[in-house]
Amino acid sequence: MFRVSPRSVYYVIIRNYMSFRSLFKISIVPNLIDPLFYLIAMGFGVGAYLTNINGMSYTTFVITGLIGATAMTTATSEATVNAFIQYKIEKTYAAMLMTPINLQDIVIGQAIWSGVRAIIFWGIFWLVSLVISQTYNLYMLFIIPLLF
Repeated sequence: MFRVSPRSVYYVIIRNYMSFRSLFKISIVPNLIDPLFYLIAMGFGVGAYLTNINGMSYTTFVITGLIGATAMTTATSEATVNAFIQYKIEKTYAAMLMTPINLQDIVIGQAIWSGVRAIIFWGIFWLVSLVISQTYNLYMLFIIPLLF
């Protein structure tokens, strides 16, 4: 039976961070540009016809949903597509298993990294939405532990 090593989990997270840092510009396109297209189409396109939903502006309503959807799709793609690429194509997990890192460390490190990546893109899209809608709701910061 293997024991989880916090140090090994940390190394898995750092490895993912270093990979993410070099591919940040490429990962912005699907994780940030897509929600902006939805915001333009639904928030401003349909929002021209709908003004309020239960006392909230339609644009704010759409932005709130897109912020949650951005975090969810980012974490999901990290845990599925990127994990598959690392497993099957890049053989990253096989290389990690050749070191003292065990399978439990990899799984926990990947799960933590998925949460961190969701928070990163949630924060970026939240800042963009603050500029677009100029609706400042600091209660959105309380969602960070839920996203993780």
